[in-house]
Amino acid sequence: MNSIHTDTKYRTESEHHSDNESPRTAVCYVRVGATEPTEASTARNSQLTRLHKYAATQSNPRLVDVIDMHRSANSTTRSGLYYLMALARAERIDNCYVTSLEILAQRPSFLRQLTTELEQHGVALHVVTDAENPILEAP
Repeated sequence: MNSIHTDTKYRTESEHHSDNESPRTAVCYVRVGATEPTEASTARNSQLTRLHKYAATQSNPRLVDVIDMHRSANSTTRSGLYYLMALARAERIDNCYVTSLEILAQRPSFLRQLTTELEQHGVALHVVTDAENPILEAP
């Protein structure tokens, strides 16, 4: 399936862990608003590369990519965002990596709602401007 034409793409990578140790899981959330296929693909790949480089410096054996393609940050009905929040509500993730807060939402009230709910479920939000320097890490 070509992810440029798919609203949401999920990808999981796991490392071995002992049976009595629950793996730490992080979501790399990517939203691409561009509708031109080449531009959208470039934007998606750029965000994923930056987030994967940062994730490699963290201790998360499980990494899940959640991608919303061709979706505005003003939209509150994105399937990838819905999946991200479902994972948080089920307490199945510990961290969420994004390249900017605008990826989550542009409206301050909606952004506050999302970040508050992530925090309530123990999800640390990491805003990664480049692989070495996250600008925000909020528990």
